[in-house]
This record gives sequence, C-alpha cells and structure tokens, in this order.
Amino acid sequence: MQVHYNNPGDTPETDLTQLGLHFTTGPFERRLYGALASAWNFAIPAGDSRASVLARTSVREDIEAIAVHAHMHLLGREMTVTARLPDGRTEPLLKIDDWDFDWQLLYYFKRPVPLPAGTMIEAACVYDNSAANLRNPSKPPRVVTSGFQTADEMCQARVLGTARLQRP
Repeated sequence: MQVHYNNPGDTPETDLTQLGLHFTTGPFERRLYGALASAWNFAIPAGDSRASVLARTSVREDIEAIAVHAHMHLLGREMTVTARLPDGRTEPLLKIDDWDFDWQLLYYFKRPVPLPAGTMIEAACVYDNSAANLRNPSKPPRVVTSGFQTADEMCQARVLGTARLQRP
C-alpha cells in the first residue's frame, strides 16, 4: 500500500487511513493480478504545454482485466491506456481527456477484458507545464521531473485483473 499526502499549507494534519484485510477460508480458482505501466526518470520542460511521456509493461500471463487506475499529478492533462495484444490488435482501456488530480479512481469495466500473456499495456500521459495551466504549482513554470512529491510528476497506469490459479 502506498499513500501520497499533499499538505500545501504545512499545517498539522491527522491521518485516519485504515487498511482492512480479509482472508479466504475456502478454495478459490482465480487470484488478483496487477500490471503496472510506470515511466520514470523523465523531465517536463518549463513552458511546454503538451509534453508527452509513455509508460509500458507487459502482461506475463493470461488475465481478465476488471479495472484500470490512472495516476498523474498536477500537470497532468490527458491519459490514454491501451492494450496491444500479441496478435497485433489494440484494445482501448481508458481515455481521460481532462485530467483532474482529485479524481484518481479505479475505473471498472462493464465486462472483463481478456488480455493474453504478452499483451503490452501502454499509458500515454500528456502534461501542461505552461503558465496558462491554472493547476501548475510553479509560477513561473520550472522543469518538473518524475518523483513522489505532488509538485513532481508521475505517469502510471495499473491494470487489475484476475488470473487462473496455477495448481501443481
């Protein structure tokens, strides 16, 4: 579990986060699988209103995708998550045209999306590091690099799915 905190006022805050784990007592046929497409070591030039970053990862086993989670910070403007299947077909998974930092949700599919082993998950992230971006915390804009602070940036998409349990 990872929690990001943003405290721009530097005032003392109280954290009420809780984590609850539930364990099964009976047999199960499927397990949760996560594929994280994450770009790192990138820089967004000051003043660039359409900087692009691409994150990729491959799916190691056959899964049925059930949800996708997108993650950027304040400069994020758009994200498109696409699955490139081994047979050459593409499957759109998520398109956010107007990124909102406060809407970092899990987006569930109406029906599971079959993704065979070898599928490439791509997250195309677009950033606005210009003075015209009202959400830009830097005035004037500065070079922004990848990192964990809210004033840094991230380009991540996690596809959650279920995989058949491999029994000996």
